[in-house]
Amino acid sequence: MRIIVVSDIRGEQQGIIPYGLQLAKQLEVEVEVLHVIDPRVVHGVTSRYSDSQTIAAGSKLSHREIIEREKYHVAKELDDLLSQETSRLNFPIKLKQTIEENEILKKVLEELNRDTSSLLLINKAVDNMIFGSQSELVETCQSYGGVALVVPPKYCFQRMTNVLMPATFSNLLDEKQELAAYWIMKLAPVINIVEDDERRVEEGARKSLESLFNTLSVNYHELCSADFDQEYLDYAKMLEPDILFVEKKRPGLVTSLLKKGMMEKAFEQIKVPIACF
Repeated sequence: MRIIVVSDIRGEQQGIIPYGLQLAKQLEVEVEVLHVIDPRVVHGVTSRYSDSQTIAAGSKLSHREIIEREKYHVAKELDDLLSQETSRLNFPIKLKQTIEENEILKKVLEELNRDTSSLLLINKAVDNMIFGSQSELVETCQSYGGVALVVPPKYCFQRMTNVLMPATFSNLLDEKQELAAYWIMKLAPVINIVEDDERRVEEGARKSLESLFNTLSVNYHELCSADFDQEYLDYAKMLEPDILFVEKKRPGLVTSLLKKGMMEKAFEQIKVPIACF
């Protein structure tokens, strides 16, 4: 397992890289910091270094020159930040940097899905740097075959003591369950599992979950509500877990037109990291 941190170094609401490094230290895994230079953004005015294509009177930069200049400044800023953060950790982390021109959704679909054993860390901020809209963030998480951990802007890392997940976690394939459970087990939190009273977890599935988290304390809570998604989020606000798990199921076309999906609601309402499985 490794952690892939989608760099937010150029965004207005940074914070995902320090969080990712701290998590990697706790899990003792390799980190890849991936910075994707989106050509749609570079042509705009968001970037501090690419808001003008002119160096001097009569001298305009080509698209390729703009991208190369952006790569240069990103590399410098990443080097500075990673040097500061790794020195604070005082822990030998295997670290890789990747800077490329692409769109994050295309990167997920074309490359990252080839090996979904990585934990993908993403800043929840929608500031037209990584994501231009919440729907783009949601689609990226849904498109990644592994677990995507979406972290609020500037959220400070803290060791997990309390995790909340729906009982549908038991529906994951064994391999994906084990991958998700691996990093949870390393941090040894209490596991809180919420069931829908109309769709209770079968006894066999319960035993499977308890076996998966065999060294941890596992609690069950049953919700009695016609709107399980909202009741689940309300329960999360009350419990205040360190990480909330949500299922990244895609709603049907008619349903999506009438109401927001679970992930969209969670991103709007919940102020802790959200693990999308």
